[in-house]
Amino acid sequence: MKAIANPVISRILIPFFLVCLVASGFSGKQSQDTDKSKILKEQFRIRKLIHPSTQSKIAQAVQEFEDNILAEVAEANPVFVASRAARNQFREVSPLQTEVLGFYVLCQATSDLEEDIRLIAAEIEKMNRAKEELNRLISEIDNQIKEKTESGEQETITGAEEKETPVLKEQEAMEVAPHYKTEYPKSPEFIYAKELASMSIAALKNDLFYIKTGLNSVHKISETAVEALRKEMDRRTRFLDELIVQSEDISRVEDAEIKTIR
Repeated sequence: MKAIANPVISRILIPFFLVCLVASGFSGKQSQDTDKSKILKEQFRIRKLIHPSTQSKIAQAVQEFEDNILAEVAEANPVFVASRAARNQFREVSPLQTEVLGFYVLCQATSDLEEDIRLIAAEIEKMNRAKEELNRLISEIDNQIKEKTESGEQETITGAEEKETPVLKEQEAMEVAPHYKTEYPKSPEFIYAKELASMSIAALKNDLFYIKTGLNSVHKISETAVEALRKEMDRRTRFLDELIVQSEDISRVEDAEIKTIR
């Protein structure tokens, strides 16, 4: 497996993206806390006022939005796509009610997007833990080799010890995020389990090669996962930018107007 160009940069970037994800909350930026509150306030108000009989239609509109936004060109306006999905489900509503429904559909679709982001971020966290474990193991093997060399132990190896040592249980296929179909790799399972103190110098060096190869593999798939996370976070930013603007208009819609939506 080919090593990535700069593993140190990867180890810095991946936690950085996760810190941004955790710190961002719903809005993505601390400076947008007020705007975030407006979005959440209007989303909650609509949820509270809208008739329960509309929930299945809303769910279908959200699904239609998620399917269609993936097929649209990158510049497609999420509000337009959400409003169109709402109109397809709610035929007998006014333009103002369509605007409310489009806003609410986009809010719900953004919540689904957050779920996708959490799934990808969780795999990146696992990859980081796997890299920490592999780096710890490399350090322990280096120490064992140094101690055995200083004690005068001879570097010998048997045929069995020359065989490839399983280090990671590789994942054979990419996972697909449930809502927006972004592909991302799952973190491989760490399976190396040997008593280092009982191994010869040659066997330790042999295993060290495969462990370092495994570490490079995790670096490589973590780059792929970070790119998938970036893609989803960029999409979330587009949605939230539109919701922030739209929330001002939605806040002026009377409760009675929302209650009459069927």
